Amino acid sequence: MGSNNNSRSRTFALELYPEDNSHCEILDYIISYFEYAYILHDKDKHLEDVIDEETKEIKYKTGELKKPHWHVIISFKNPRSVKSIKNELMLAHVETCNFYAYSRYLIHKDTPKKYQYSKDEIKTNMELRINNALERDYNAQEQDTRILLSYLKSKQGQYVSFWDLTEYAMQHDCLLDLKRNCYYYKLYCDDFGFRRR
Repeated sequence: MGSNNNSRSRTFALELYPEDNSHCEILDYIISYFEYAYILHDKDKHLEDVIDEETKEIKYKTGELKKPHWHVIISFKNPRSVKSIKNELMLAHVETCNFYAYSRYLIHKDTPKKYQYSKDEIKTNMELRINNALERDYNAQEQDTRILLSYLKSKQGQYVSFWDLTEYAMQHDCLLDLKRNCYYYKLYCDDFGFRRR
């Protein structure tokens, strides 16, 4: 499953292989210029036989180790197209992704049948966002509300525009909760003593 070249997102997922020198260079570039998180998966096993479509022979047997590979997330403040990321990185396969879901996939947090990696193995320059993703109950809508309320609470005494809150919600995948509960957040701000311009 891939993303359309014209698909736009703030977050993208890549799979890179240490044995490929060009992939090592791409990872170095990402570390230098992007917000990123990545982990080396070197203990993944095939959960079932993989059959070659042409020869119909078994390529990989159940339980056989997969080739070591990096799972990488890159993140941007503004949406970008899949095509622009492919062109910049000179990489054929790039997908859009949900930041929180893919952050959890880095360590297989929600897939207990797969090898459970330690969060200490993740290399990142956006540690707070990664930790939030790993620590929260991803399926609990209440967590989205808590994330936005914590942000507003941290801004007490300051002016917070709706634009600021919307940007924060988009960056933390809480936009749906904000849209559903706009009036609630307005009341919270009014009662919490936010400074007006």
